[in-house]
Amino acid sequence: MQFKMFFLRASAIVAAVIASSSMSAQTTFTITAAADNSGYTSNYSALGYDFNTSYTFTFTLAAGVPQNDNAQSNFGSSSSMYRSESAAQGDYFTSITGSGVSGTYTAPVDTDRFLDLGVYADGPIPFTFIDVHSVAHNSIGLTTLNGTNAIIGIQFRVEDSNVAFNYPGTYTDPATFFATQNTFGGSISGSPFETNNGIYPWLQVTYLDPSDTESGYSSILFTPTSISISAAAVPEPSTYAAFAGLAALGFVALRRRRAA
Repeated sequence: MQFKMFFLRASAIVAAVIASSSMSAQTTFTITAAADNSGYTSNYSALGYDFNTSYTFTFTLAAGVPQNDNAQSNFGSSSSMYRSESAAQGDYFTSITGSGVSGTYTAPVDTDRFLDLGVYADGPIPFTFIDVHSVAHNSIGLTTLNGTNAIIGIQFRVEDSNVAFNYPGTYTDPATFFATQNTFGGSISGSPFETNNGIYPWLQVTYLDPSDTESGYSSILFTPTSISISAAAVPEPSTYAAFAGLAALGFVALRRRRAA
């Protein structure tokens, strides 16, 4: 009986901790895109890709990134645009995964880099973009599917009138901003997406290419066919600590009960 009362009291304490703890948003962009033979290289198969085959690229956004002083960032009545050009200005992505890449993403650490993310109203059609690349041509930890060629950048752009965004007009960290875009409807798709002012949607993977003696890199183009944004509430570390504490207290109480 004493053990039961102890456990109920401990559970109440943990419940109070969980109720008072904040939940952070884990927000992901998943882009499905088909390898496009109009790209800059004819060597897709050697890189591990097949023409017209669909691949996924999933960008997980970092939560709680503070506003930086980058002049290219803009948060107005028709835009939420984020840019980080150095590690000191914060990293917007915790991972880049999917069937279109191999390896483990690491943010470029050079001071000449772009981590861009955002949306803005380009006339009547919202414009969504992602840009992760090292201007100094350093690896971002990923490779093409052959596991050999280091990826130095991934860029994505799409415009579609089916998307509507709410612009807060002030800085909101990107994970929270995209997690609260209920008007996005979860996903959009098109075959292809709309073309605005002659600009087609595209996703580009840029990789180191020793055979290119002029620039040292080449690119592969993909045609996006769908985008989804998902958000899940993730407990803060204090919540997991509370569960661990409850388990430890329960173990101690059980040992005392058996000893008695």
